[in-house]
Amino acid sequence: QRSLMLTLGTSTAACAVHMLQPIFLAPLLDWPLTPVQRGLVSSAFFAGYAVGVFGWAWLSDRRGRRPAILLSFLVGNLGGVASFFAPSFGPFLALRLLCGVGVAGAKNALFLLGTEFAPPGSRAHVGAHLAYWWV
Repeated sequence: QRSLMLTLGTSTAACAVHMLQPIFLAPLLDWPLTPVQRGLVSSAFFAGYAVGVFGWAWLSDRRGRRPAILLSFLVGNLGGVASFFAPSFGPFLALRLLCGVGVAGAKNALFLLGTEFAPPGSRAHVGAHLAYWWV
C-alpha cells in the first residue's frame, strides 16, 4: 500500500507541476502579452482539463486505469514540453490546452486507482492523502 501511495502521489505531483508550468515560462516569453492574454494561458489549461475529464473517464472505465494513465501522461507531457518550443502565442495556447487534457486524465485516474485499492472504510483517508500531493 505504501509503495502504491508513493507512486500515485508522486505522479499526482507531476500533474500539478504541469499546471504551474506557465509560472516558470512567463519570464522566458519574449512576446508582448496583454493582461488578457496572460490570463488565457491558465484558462487554456483549465479549459483542456474540463474537456479532458469526460473523455478520459470514459476511456478509463472501458480500457482500465493503467492504459488511461499512461496515455494521458503521454498527451499531457507532449503538450507541456512542446509548449516550451511554441513559436507564437496561438500554438502556445493550443499546447497548454492539450496539456490540460492530458493532466485531467492522469490526475483523475490516479485518484480513482488509489481509492479503488483502499478498503471502503479508508477511501476518504486515502483520497485526502492523494490530494495532498496535488498541493
